[in-house]
Amino acid sequence: MIDPRTIPELNAFLDQRHDELTRRFAEDGLVWPPSAWPLRTAIAHCSPATG
Repeated sequence: MIDPRTIPELNAFLDQRHDELTRRFAEDGLVWPPSAWPLRTAIAHCSPATG
């Protein structure tokens, strides 16, 4: 289980990584995340309910 105190830091880290991947893929003319993946909010954000 994820310590609820770390959720804001974890979300910030995942947001930063997602943004970096988006930028790098765009430089190569690609799209991130791949269209077969769930929405960003479903994979990148943790909450106590989904932790």
